[in-house]
Amino acid sequence: MEAQPHTDTWLTRNELAERLKLPPRTLAAWATRGKGPRGVQIGRHTRYWLPDVIEWENAQRQNSRHAA
Repeated sequence: MEAQPHTDTWLTRNELAERLKLPPRTLAAWATRGKGPRGVQIGRHTRYWLPDVIEWENAQRQNSRHAA
């Protein structure tokens, strides 16, 4: 069985911010309010698993379609 692409990819907050074109501080603020993609604390660092990020992005797209 072949592994799915990107299933072992973890993003830093800065990498995710670059991907979303947002300041890293926005992601930090979202994390304190329980918003945004699910993050995992590893020591003092937050990491975002790429499949979770993609799932969150897809949900955002669906929500924006319903709001329009």
